[in-house]
Amino acid sequence: MPKIEEPEESKSAASSCFEGFRLEDHFDSPRKRVSGDRFIKRLRRPTRPFWLAWFRRLKASRSMREMRCYDILRRIGVPCPRDVQVHEERSFLGFLRYSEISMELIRDAVDLKFLATLSCFSGLRENTRWRKAVVRTAARWIRHMHENGFYNSKLHFGNIMVVPDPEAPEVKMYFIDVTGGPLSFLATRDRSRMKDVAYLYPDAMRWCTPRERILFMHEFLGTRKLSDSHRRFIDDIIRYSTRKKKIKAYLSQRRRASKANVNNYFK
Repeated sequence: MPKIEEPEESKSAASSCFEGFRLEDHFDSPRKRVSGDRFIKRLRRPTRPFWLAWFRRLKASRSMREMRCYDILRRIGVPCPRDVQVHEERSFLGFLRYSEISMELIRDAVDLKFLATLSCFSGLRENTRWRKAVVRTAARWIRHMHENGFYNSKLHFGNIMVVPDPEAPEVKMYFIDVTGGPLSFLATRDRSRMKDVAYLYPDAMRWCTPRERILFMHEFLGTRKLSDSHRRFIDDIIRYSTRKKKIKAYLSQRRRASKANVNNYFK
């Protein structure tokens, strides 16, 4: 498990990476916004199917489930947002009307998707040594979560935050938007372990080099040489991720076709 230490003399390097970047510009929306030193996220209630939406509104809100996940992560030593508060409103019958979660803003960190896409971080993306350190740290933290029985149901570059400081002795990393939890059955744990990496696979294919992807698997599996079982595990990851991508593309095509039919009907 990697150690998280506060860098003492590297604040100037970290601040130089943030030139031209304001977190408020990327979260100024009705659902996600920055207010002072806090990040506030209002979650939509489920809408369909109709009967299932009403049933889900009787259960614990997604904001409450996310706060409980943060409590578990802090208990097992995984860095995540602190001072998390949940505000929700329900009807007199117990149906959820709205919920929002607020937490302490991590101002020195930025998620991996911003690092991979924004032009102000182009110089940092060319630092191969720091990129490898980020890959190793992410793999070790994810393996640490799995060893402690915690699985994130939808892990991607958007909910992994790092402090962009290449001069720091350790890569500081935080996990946000956590929606998973502990699992009990062994078969479910094995499949959830595979799914966590499979959800990372599309972002890794887009923004990571083949050597960085291999390095991640070596660190995640805790081995220097991949065995036949490890290669079958990687094949399952690729197969699952590819199938999810095809299903997502099919559903998106169906939605576009349905919207086009509705527009043609009202012409």
